[in-house]
Amino acid sequence: MAFDLVDQMPFLYVRVAKVKISNPEADSSIHAKLVIGTHNVKTKSQAANKDWDQVFAFDKEGLNSTSLEVSVWIEKKIPVNENNNGVSESCIGTVSFDLQETKDGTRRTTDAYVVAKYGPKWVRTRTILDRFNPRWNEQYTWDVYDPCTVLTIGVFDNERYKHDEAGLKKDVRLGKLRVRLSTLDTNRVYVGTYSLMVLLPSRAKKMGKIEIALRSWSSS
Repeated sequence: MAFDLVDQMPFLYVRVAKVKISNPEADSSIHAKLVIGTHNVKTKSQAANKDWDQVFAFDKEGLNSTSLEVSVWIEKKIPVNENNNGVSESCIGTVSFDLQETKDGTRRTTDAYVVAKYGPKWVRTRTILDRFNPRWNEQYTWDVYDPCTVLTIGVFDNERYKHDEAGLKKDVRLGKLRVRLSTLDTNRVYVGTYSLMVLLPSRAKKMGKIEIALRSWSSS
């Protein structure tokens, strides 16, 4: 019988298998970077469309972010002088993964609502329960007193419906954005998808996206 004499440490294992690139240049090589908060690792560099099959282990107790960002970089040799070459690298794609877990190890959904504020007037949408991609389809209007102002939109996760012990948790901010009204032409509808950002001590973190439609019109 064998006994483990050290404490078990939970790890997050990430396997980087392969990346496919259309029409890669013959003299180029690629590598991938994995970033979780302030922790980052890099695969070996090799020719395009070959298997990496590398596994990286992150100590879960030491992680300071719930988002994994994987980016792929292409390397090219550039001449520095007659005898030496340098290497330039450029990012050709990035993908992010949400690592947030519940106590049973499953990814949790959100009970999301939106707050929009312009001047002294603010509105709040209904809360949509237990969804990854909520749809509100609600419409609001404001009287614009100065075109050189902003509309602020924030998305929150309603903690009221979570089964926490004390029932006193604050709602979690999932991100916010500001729209400058001076960029909107009159009598034109703008439909777009905007990133939701949260400011962390070390960086700005992208939490998701929101699609909104905006229209500015004059009553005169």
